[in-house]
Amino acid sequence: MREIIIVATVGLTMFALRTSFIVLAGERQMPTWLAGALDHLKPAVFGALTATMLVTHEGVGPEHLAAVAVAFALARRGLDLTLAILAGMVLVTVAGLIA
Repeated sequence: MREIIIVATVGLTMFALRTSFIVLAGERQMPTWLAGALDHLKPAVFGALTATMLVTHEGVGPEHLAAVAVAFALARRGLDLTLAILAGMVLVTVAGLIA
């Protein structure tokens, strides 16, 4: 029961933090320096999550490394990061079905 309370508290806290930013900044004009910084947020988070997975996860195989390379190459060529991640996921899925 304690774990459920902790998870629910963390979830509600994260929801409140995200919602407060949207509510407080929803109608205001965002400064250009902040908008520019937010453009780099998605690739930075993707890189941090990927690096953490590659360094700490024991079940990383060659298909995962290939998926990271494909997603990185597609994102680098200017493809939307979400589509690049989906391409990497498809690669892992297909490699898992073949193997």
